[in-house]
Amino acid sequence: MWMPDNAFEECAGHFWGIHGTRDYMRAKFAYLETMMALGTPTSLTEALKEGLDCLRLCRADNLGVREHVSAIYVRLGRLQEGYDFIKWWATCDPDGRYDWGDMSLPYLTIKNADMTESVSCFERAYSLPHFGALTFIKFYAAQSLSDLIGAETASEKLPGGLESAVSTFLPFSEAASKSKSTQKLREKVSAQAKKAFGMAHKHNKHYWKAMLHPDEFMNQPPPQYISQGSMVEARSAFEHIFPAWHATPGGLDFIRQNLQ
Repeated sequence: MWMPDNAFEECAGHFWGIHGTRDYMRAKFAYLETMMALGTPTSLTEALKEGLDCLRLCRADNLGVREHVSAIYVRLGRLQEGYDFIKWWATCDPDGRYDWGDMSLPYLTIKNADMTESVSCFERAYSLPHFGALTFIKFYAAQSLSDLIGAETASEKLPGGLESAVSTFLPFSEAASKSKSTQKLREKVSAQAKKAFGMAHKHNKHYWKAMLHPDEFMNQPPPQYISQGSMVEARSAFEHIFPAWHATPGGLDFIRQNLQ
C-alpha cells in the first residue's frame, strides 16, 4: 500500500485519498468519539482539536467528522464558532464545483456571521446534525433575547447608569443593541428556530422524538449503515448534541411544543 514518506508535509488536505493514511484517520476519529463520550469540558475541547485536525488533513471529510464538530461547538457553548462552521459547509459548494483537492481555495473561512440572519442559506444543504445544531443556536439566541428583555425591564428600577451595565454582559446583547427593537428581534429569531426545527423534522421524522425518548433510541445497536430519514440516522445524529438540549433550560420543552 503506497504511503509517501512526507505525507504530513506534502499531503495534508488529501489524506483519505492516500490509502495508507486511512487507518490513521480512523484512529483519530475513534479518539474524537471517545473524548466526546467522556463529555467534560476538557475532553470536548480535546475532541474539537482532534476534529479540526482531521479536517485539516482531509478537507473533503470522507469520515463525516464535521457532523461531530458542530455538536462539540454547541456543547462547549462556542455558538458563534459553531454557527460559522455550519454556515461554511452549507454555502461552500452551491454549484457542485468546489475543488476539494485545491488547497489554495478558501476553507472554513466564515467568521462572525450574523446568528440572527435568515436560515434560508441552510435549506439546500442536507446535514441532519447541522440542522440540529442550527436549531439549537437559534433556540438559544431567542431564549437569550427573552432574558435580555427581562433584564432590561428589571434594570429600569436601578440607579441611573446601571441599566446598560446589566444587559451588556448578557448573551446577544450586541445583536440587540444593533436592532431597533429587541422584542421584534426575539420574535424573528424565534421564528427562525421553529423553521430550522421544521427543516430537521422534514428530513427525519425520528430525530426530535429521539431527543425526548433517548433510551429508546440508544438501546438500539450502533449502526453500520445509515440511510436518510431512518431511525438509524436519527440515533447517529442526536446522541452527540443531546446533552446540550438536556442541560439547557427550556430546551426539551421547545422540542416537545414543536412536535405537537
